Amino acid sequence: MMPSARAGTKAMRMLHPSPSVSSIEGAFRKMAAEGKLKREGSGKATCYYRIK
Repeated sequence: MMPSARAGTKAMRMLHPSPSVSSIEGAFRKMAAEGKLKREGSGKATCYYRIK
């Protein structure tokens, strides 16, 4: 992910098609809980930003 770039499940699936959607979402949730990502939006509009 590029600094301050939006990332979402669809974008990650395009880059890495082999992991399941639930695995990608779980990784995003874990990184957000660790303070590495900032979550914005809800549902299909959820996106994540990397925190510097």
